[in-house]
Amino acid sequence: MQTQSEQRFATESIPKLMVTMAIPPVIAQVINILYNIVDRIYIGHIEGVARRR
Repeated sequence: MQTQSEQRFATESIPKLMVTMAIPPVIAQVINILYNIVDRIYIGHIEGVARRR
């Protein structure tokens, strides 16, 4: 007996599956990028932290 995800992989089109499977990693990457940007801004506003020029 196939599970629902196995049946989905066997019946849906490949482009639709690729988009569906790519959405969670893309969201995770965007969150990671936003975290790094906010972190850099926060660190940049701390007095006494050496800045590269």
